[in-house]
Amino acid sequence: IHVNPFDENHIVIPGVDQFQSFDGGSNWTINVPDWWTYEVHADKHELIFQDANTLIIGTDGGIYKSEDLGLNWEVLGELPITQFYRVNAQTFSNGVYAGGAQDNGTTSGNYLSSWGRDFGGDGFQSYYVDVIDEVAYFETQRGNIYYTSQSVGVEQIGVSAIDPNENTNWNTPYEVFDDHSVLAGSSRLLYMDNPPFDNWVPLSTNLTLSGVPGSGVPVDRYHTITELGQNPSNENEILVGTSDGLVWKGNRQQGMNNWTNISIGLPANYVTSVNYSKRTANKFYVTLTGYYPTISTPYIFKTEDGGVTWDPISSNLPPVGINDLVTYDRDNNEFLFIATDAGVFVSDNDGVNWELLGTGLPTVNVEALDINPADQRLIAGTYGRSMWSYDISWALGVKSKELDVLIYPNPAVDHITMSENAKQLVITNLSGSIVLQKENLLKGMHVSIESLPSGMYHIRIDDKVGKLQIQH
Repeated sequence: IHVNPFDENHIVIPGVDQFQSFDGGSNWTINVPDWWTYEVHADKHELIFQDANTLIIGTDGGIYKSEDLGLNWEVLGELPITQFYRVNAQTFSNGVYAGGAQDNGTTSGNYLSSWGRDFGGDGFQSYYVDVIDEVAYFETQRGNIYYTSQSVGVEQIGVSAIDPNENTNWNTPYEVFDDHSVLAGSSRLLYMDNPPFDNWVPLSTNLTLSGVPGSGVPVDRYHTITELGQNPSNENEILVGTSDGLVWKGNRQQGMNNWTNISIGLPANYVTSVNYSKRTANKFYVTLTGYYPTISTPYIFKTEDGGVTWDPISSNLPPVGINDLVTYDRDNNEFLFIATDAGVFVSDNDGVNWELLGTGLPTVNVEALDINPADQRLIAGTYGRSMWSYDISWALGVKSKELDVLIYPNPAVDHITMSENAKQLVITNLSGSIVLQKENLLKGMHVSIESLPSGMYHIRIDDKVGKLQIQH
């Protein structure tokens, strides 16, 4: 409640809408446009009086100002403070990225174009599956999924449609398959074969600890499936993660009881990602998050035997939560990119070592990652500093042919040799720090790299750039 310091009878109460009274609270009127018009964003949190007639308010969508006590409003600047839950690097246009955001729906765009609102509500996972008929799937909170297309329009296929009491996560995971069918997670797995007019069919029983005898967990709505992952070589094989630290594997075509609990050896924390290796059978990655007074461990694990045993690969990561993981396989080397509460990290040696990726990204909570191989960029959705992208062509196999003839060998062990004269050679690690620099190099000269740890590096020779792999 805010009282106008220039008029004690003028009271303003911000909220989803915003109301004011000029007679000390006896009568009230709304003094903002309806929230669903987005002229002034919903959820007003703060208000100051600049003078007797000028209000400035802070909302979930920015800062607004009125100089006539709410008759007219203007937005003050375009602040890059969107809170993204999930992101998608592949939409109907290459280089246009999308993300589902707190209170700002699903939006898409890039730094060269304005951002448009593709869908409303709180935004989460989106899929853009058919550019011709513009078939897309969008999601709002607690598993409300929508099918959209030019021919059908908008149809709600939400998980809650199977049962209003179905346990659903605020950020409900779902997967869309090549045939446009959908798999979603509540506390169990639900499948819709032919959206948008089909019905949900259960593919599992309860996969959480809610109400399980001996678990000590009562029946409640807060134990849900949090993550799903498809096998890139067989989309029917699925990994499942839950809010109470369980991980399952199974096949969506093999019935209700084919799901195997592979959680032994993992902490009972909130699962934030489940991923198949893109090149090794029976190899999975799992990340989890959660802060406790006596625990300060970043939780990331791998298994190479289908979940029988798990190995921690947090190595030198800072003690912060891990929110997402994406992998990319190139030249028999699997790059791991992770989103954490302190930025984005990368490993090119399966988690033996991690490096902060790039420069410029604030030390901020990164919620989600995705890769678009077509434009060789990793995108990161942050919770409060909008969306960022990073050129990872060095990991996706885009190398400079000119650079290849300037040094050899690559990969290198203890030195590289110059094939031509060069004025300058600069090697940087994946976080952007210069680790080696040489001037006035001659053809045939050996440059020692023995002091550099094994791993992937950026290398620049005069105006040529590329990637150098060191293998001691």
